[in-house]
Amino acid sequence: SPADEAGLERGDIILRFDGQSVSSPSRLRNLVAVAGAQKRVEVVFLRDGKERSVDVKLGELDSHQGSTTFDPDDGALGGLTVAPLDDSQRRTHQIPDAVTDGVIVTEVQPGSAAARAGFRSGDLILEINRKSVDSVQDLRRHYDRATGSVALLVQRGRSTLFLALRKP
Repeated sequence: SPADEAGLERGDIILRFDGQSVSSPSRLRNLVAVAGAQKRVEVVFLRDGKERSVDVKLGELDSHQGSTTFDPDDGALGGLTVAPLDDSQRRTHQIPDAVTDGVIVTEVQPGSAAARAGFRSGDLILEINRKSVDSVQDLRRHYDRATGSVALLVQRGRSTLFLALRKP
């Protein structure tokens, strides 16, 4: 990814993007989207207590890639950020190669409906109401179509569990 190529690492805290302060992951996503592909930007970040700066040439995600954050209006998934399962996520969360489906939970906003439902960063959502989740779009589509109670099959570490949610 462009961040990898620029030398950014997991755990770096991004302070400024193209001269604008970054107060949250969603703010960063918006700034990146507005800047557009192929633009060169300065990213100021914190690593090991030291402020650093790097120039990044932004790339473009395929339409099936990218993360999404569910809004508070999305009920039980509000505050949940998910992304496609890729090699980087697979290594970070030690997900076996045999697991080919699912979307990874990359962030759970504290105090959100998703946090209260029991989601944790690193959870892998495999199914929703017994329908396989192969992409972020699958999760969104199956959730939007569901009514009443919703059951999500989640892999957490080496175990699987169901999280039962109630849609408003």
